[in-house]
Amino acid sequence: MQPPFLLFALVNALICSVAAAPPANVPISLAVSALEQSALVTDQRHGANTCGRLNKKSCDPNSTGGGWCCSEHGFCGTSNTQIDRFPTDHGAIGNGQLYCGKGCQDKYGKCDLGDEKNRPPKVQFCGPKHKDQHCSTGDCCSTDGLCGASKDFCGAGCQAKFGKCDENKKAAQQKCGPTHGNKKCPTGQCCSHAGNCGTGKDFCSVPFNCQRKFGLCDSDHIPAGYNMSTDPRRQKGDVQYGKIITRCNVPRSIALTFDDGPSKNTEELLNILKKANAKATFFIAGNTNGKGPIDGKEKWTKVIERMIEEGHQVGSHTWSHPDMDKIGSDARKTEMFKNERALANVLGKYPTYMRPPYLHCTETPGCLADMRSLGYHVISYSHDSGDWLHPDDLQKMKEGVDRALMETSQDGNMLLIQHDTIQKSAIELTKHVLQKARERGWNVVGIDADFFHLAMPVGQCLGDEPEFWYREPVWTTPATRAKKGCVVSGDHFCGKIHHFNDRKMCFESNHHCHKDAARCKKDAHTDKAACQRMERICNMQFLYCTECGKSKQKDSKNKHKCETKHFMVSKYD
Repeated sequence: MQPPFLLFALVNALICSVAAAPPANVPISLAVSALEQSALVTDQRHGANTCGRLNKKSCDPNSTGGGWCCSEHGFCGTSNTQIDRFPTDHGAIGNGQLYCGKGCQDKYGKCDLGDEKNRPPKVQFCGPKHKDQHCSTGDCCSTDGLCGASKDFCGAGCQAKFGKCDENKKAAQQKCGPTHGNKKCPTGQCCSHAGNCGTGKDFCSVPFNCQRKFGLCDSDHIPAGYNMSTDPRRQKGDVQYGKIITRCNVPRSIALTFDDGPSKNTEELLNILKKANAKATFFIAGNTNGKGPIDGKEKWTKVIERMIEEGHQVGSHTWSHPDMDKIGSDARKTEMFKNERALANVLGKYPTYMRPPYLHCTETPGCLADMRSLGYHVISYSHDSGDWLHPDDLQKMKEGVDRALMETSQDGNMLLIQHDTIQKSAIELTKHVLQKARERGWNVVGIDADFFHLAMPVGQCLGDEPEFWYREPVWTTPATRAKKGCVVSGDHFCGKIHHFNDRKMCFESNHHCHKDAARCKKDAHTDKAACQRMERICNMQFLYCTECGKSKQKDSKNKHKCETKHFMVSKYD
């Protein structure tokens, strides 16, 4: 039997050899084919990690040259023979067969990864922001430290040290931003925070990826409908506008608030709240983190509608999440107007409650004065869950909440801030908070679960009536209303405008409008004032249909298009 040191020397000799057959003094059990030898040489070229019985090391898929499987010959490699193939002197060979197949050492890594159920999860985060973690083999590490295989991950800004990169696409990217002579991107492209032009989430999403001054950004999108800057902002209720609110007024209450949504976690969060008979306030950001505009995707409009249907409160967290103290008055108001428009497009109304991003809204730069002029209650918190500081550490979140509750008297209250974009906070911490509120007996006003709320919206904890939580737009654009929205509503009546996109369809829509108004007037149970208002709107539409599409100039661009979204209806007419 060969001593261990001789076996190790023989393996090294095999790796370095380029001969087609093993040397005569090598035992047959250690012999490998020329194809395998070439693959092993390629391992060395690619910096593959060593592992296994000889050095007692296990494979680390997050290290450079690593992988899930430890091969028979002591090298770490990838698992997927279909995707990750590398060239050898004898042609391409799937390294999954060499690493994860016959002879794979399961004590030092994973094996038999052809079975999907046995395949470990891919690494999601990478780079300096995530402890220098390396992506799974075959994935690229984006400029933002996310692992993936699309051009957004593998192109401009790709971090080659922590994953694969597409060098050709990377080299072709145009540079931009202050580190590249203040160059701007071509029309339609965004400037990433790394100074590369492109499209997609890694380039265009706000607030962290896109440089707004050097190209397009998601924040530049304008929701459909008129700008609500002319809407009157009368005082609604007794809660003060433009003042930072940090505490509830109702004793023995807890107000749950969630920022930055909606997100992939929101549906499950709503399920948890519904099961616990708890209500919350959602401070919604209009177009952040690459999710797209909230009024433009059905998955977001549905979840926002569900919030209202199930008794929750919706507030504004601005359109694109800027620091409100660091931008001018016009920019601040635009942030609010855009989010108002998008929320009105979904709900037919917009909030009087807002929470500034980063909790930055003070008197000196004029932010609070602007919020007063727009009629907003500015909501802060009495306790920060800290979920944004340690998003993966549920225990720290729980300890912080428990400590705050211990320091709060039994007749006190809490205004808690969380983020429904952070999974552990939105799901697990919320369950914990609700359990603690239940143990304290807070918000319980009855014995049967149907007669109490375990937590309440901010408006309720301030003693503000729900009718004061929102405003209705002065002008209603039928095209931008939710499907269930009514241009005119009254007892037993919902007046709608049929959508149109040319002059002929406009008159057809108007015909339906007059029929609905006439039917309303004949019905003994309907609100006659609503019927009369609907009739006035129908007359307005008829005049619009006769004029739209016309132009004294030949240039078609100057025509007033016959489209529903351009027909404005005042709720005071």
